[in-house]
Amino acid sequence: MAYLKITPIKTNTHLKQSLEYIQNPQKTDDKFLVEGYMCFYDYAYESFNDTLNHSLRKSGNNIAHHIIQSFSPDDNVDPQQINEIGKKLVERMYPNHQYVIATHIDGEHIHNHIILCATNRVTHKKLISNKNTLQKMRDISDELCKEYGLSVIKPLPKTKREILKADIDNAILLAANMEQFIEIMQKKGYEVKQNKYIAFKGSYMGTFIRSKSLGTAYTEFKITKRIENKAEVKNQKINLFYNKSFGSSKRKEIRRDIDNVLSHTNSFDEFIFELSKKYDIKQG
Repeated sequence: MAYLKITPIKTNTHLKQSLEYIQNPQKTDDKFLVEGYMCFYDYAYESFNDTLNHSLRKSGNNIAHHIIQSFSPDDNVDPQQINEIGKKLVERMYPNHQYVIATHIDGEHIHNHIILCATNRVTHKKLISNKNTLQKMRDISDELCKEYGLSVIKPLPKTKREILKADIDNAILLAANMEQFIEIMQKKGYEVKQNKYIAFKGSYMGTFIRSKSLGTAYTEFKITKRIENKAEVKNQKINLFYNKSFGSSKRKEIRRDIDNVLSHTNSFDEFIFELSKKYDIKQG
């Protein structure tokens, strides 16, 4: 599977420089591995700006997004095949968005650069990019790589807390209940301490770490709920004690609900629809 990341492009200068960089003839077999979708790559800058001028959703200052899809040097990959995987990725994730794709073959890792226009050519709405959409894109990329028989590249956790969180996430997916979750963590080599708070100590750790210190998605209550629902719970930027929030003003409650809806919607219209289930919404 490929390693994938996406970064926003906010200015015309950045957009122009990015398009020029990815089309470097020395990196792309004299531009043989460059292609534009719904635009000529030589005139992509002008075409993107024309589309952006017709955006219905003016909020946000992202005008494009730069996607990098990198493949393992151990794979016997054909550059044209890698280029094809990149095109299929965008077709499945963001149909009706203009893009320029360039496959770079000058480094150790063959990789795709994709500059994607933020505005949909059909709906004229801007796309929303967040952690959830990134994960969805990674899932599609992984599916494509499996279809082509490619291997896995995954960034390894660096800190003790990141390693612990990754192991907890994995144990949650495998466990049917809290007892089984603890057994799985113990099989992974962790000592588990359950007093007022649940805490873990691995062979790579000097002391116990309380799970709640990893974020609100890792309290014992939230872990139990995640095991029951088999769903990721996004960390929230408010202080929670189990299912109660203390000292939350009405504005904080609204912000919390907005953040929650944003985490699982993919368009502005869908966001308004979901939020309207709880609030009366007036658009001026």
